[in-house]
Amino acid sequence: MHRTDTTAWEALEFRTACAIDGSPVPLTTYRHNGFLVPHIPQHLSHGEAEPYNEEELRELQDELCYNLNDVERRTFLRIMQDWTLHEIARDEGVSHPAIYCRLRGKDGKSGMVKKNRFVWFWWHLRRLGRLK
Repeated sequence: MHRTDTTAWEALEFRTACAIDGSPVPLTTYRHNGFLVPHIPQHLSHGEAEPYNEEELRELQDELCYNLNDVERRTFLRIMQDWTLHEIARDEGVSHPAIYCRLRGKDGKSGMVKKNRFVWFWWHLRRLGRLK
């Protein structure tokens, strides 16, 4: 943030922003590259969420989960909904190493990672520490 950016400075100073109707909305902050930055809530920056089309959602899920069986599909969709591997394991009544094995296979190169490029991409980003 530069000192000339008055709007960001005001947001940091007063910790509020105005909604489209003029009502004040409290803001939180976070650090980015050592600087304090205001966190703008999604409803202020992106507007209201559009209703989704069931058919489009099903097509997207089919594309995202190609080559996966029902159990693997459920696992990957939960991962995409920010479930942790521990939460998935607890919900399914298995150990979390069983979920790891399902993802990467027994030899570390098969399983869901080998069957689906989206799982492979998620797995490698996670291993690089770019995802939780």
